[in-house]
Amino acid sequence: MSREPEAPKTGAPATEPAKAAVYRRPSGAALADQWNRLVTRCTSLLRDPQPETFIETIDELDAQLLPLIANDGDRTLLTALFLAGSSPERYCAAHSMHVAIGCHLAAGVLGEWDAARLALLRRAALTMNIGMATLQDQLARQASALSPDQRGVIDAHAEHGVQILRELKVSDEDWLGAVGRHHSVGAGASDGGAAAEQMARLIQRVDRLTASLSARGYQETLGAAAAARSIYKDENDMPDPYGAAVIKALGIYPPGSLVRLANKEVAIVLRRGERADQPLVAAVVRDSGMPYLKPKVLRTSEPGMAITEALTQAKLNVRLALSALLDLGP
Repeated sequence: MSREPEAPKTGAPATEPAKAAVYRRPSGAALADQWNRLVTRCTSLLRDPQPETFIETIDELDAQLLPLIANDGDRTLLTALFLAGSSPERYCAAHSMHVAIGCHLAAGVLGEWDAARLALLRRAALTMNIGMATLQDQLARQASALSPDQRGVIDAHAEHGVQILRELKVSDEDWLGAVGRHHSVGAGASDGGAAAEQMARLIQRVDRLTASLSARGYQETLGAAAAARSIYKDENDMPDPYGAAVIKALGIYPPGSLVRLANKEVAIVLRRGERADQPLVAAVVRDSGMPYLKPKVLRTSEPGMAITEALTQAKLNVRLALSALLDLGP
């Protein structure tokens, strides 16, 4: 029986499946393990990409990430931010995956991105830092200031990333353009810019937000509210539509953020709420400073439970179990 010839691989993402498989919600431990496996695979993809398998591998990686975004977005965001805030290990891959998730969700708020464009957006986010993958992992653990050589690699990484992607047989110009401009595109992209510029701008906004919340040796980690403020205004000090979409999609306090409540307790955000400033949280430290043996689920929309301050994990002297947090809440 003869086989149909395969379509050439041009770097454009495959069409989304007509009917997705039924999603079975994993336990917290299983979800954390799945995330770690994806980060391991993405690390290999970015550090040591192979031209013969690159397109196929990134398609497979995205196909495994998409169901988590579509069906388990809050817990996946919690996993990404919890680990990003507590450890710099495999930062480049984990951060790129975090950005891909945020971009997909924010594009849903914008409401004008079809499945094919969303697929390109995720792939551009996953590969945005392929031009400095090894260095980015090194810098995440580096306490000293950047050297001139390191600054040079960072300044050139977007252009270098496009060159690498072309060598890996990526030919889609929107994908390449988004990677090449994700640090240089300006505010005008959100007002009728080309598709590549719009993707680059959205990646830039999510990149800045999630990087500000991550544990990195040479840069200070911000609390969630300060990180949100950093992307809300554009270069002209005007509200940025893409920054606003990111905040609406992820919340002012995204899952995984640490906050202090009006009752003086410290809590970690579990789920996004109907309002950006009213997520579902789990109190982990009592007002006395003593930890809860079992985190207490609270709604910040209830009287006396409002968030009063955003914290960083560096200020928390309590060891939290990610798998247990993932199993809390509805």
